[in-house]
Amino acid sequence: MTAKSVKHISVWRLAASAEPALQDAARQLKCQVERLRGCVPGLRTIELGLDIGGPSQRSDVVLYSEFESLEYLHNYQDHPEHLALVTLLDLYRIETRVVDYHPDSH
Repeated sequence: MTAKSVKHISVWRLAASAEPALQDAARQLKCQVERLRGCVPGLRTIELGLDIGGPSQRSDVVLYSEFESLEYLHNYQDHPEHLALVTLLDLYRIETRVVDYHPDSH
C-alpha cells in the first residue's frame, strides 16, 4: 500500500487591527514559513496567503501545505522550524481553523 499525500490548510485571524501592524505580522509569518521550505522532511509545498479584503467575518492569513503522507504531517508538528512558527503565531493569532485531507478523497 502506498502512502497518500495530505493537504494541510490553516486559516488564522490575527489580533493586529491596524493595517500597518497586520502587514508587519504577515511579513514576519511569511519569513518564518519560507524557512520551512527544504528543511521539513516530506513537505512538498507550502505557501502563505494574505486576505485581500472583504467582510469582517473573513480571516487574515491562510497557510496551504502538502505533505507526502499523514506521517510526515504528524512529524512536521514537532519540527523545530514549525515550532518557531507557532511561537511567532502565538504573538498575533486570535483564531485558528485547520483542515487536513487526502486530495483524492470523495
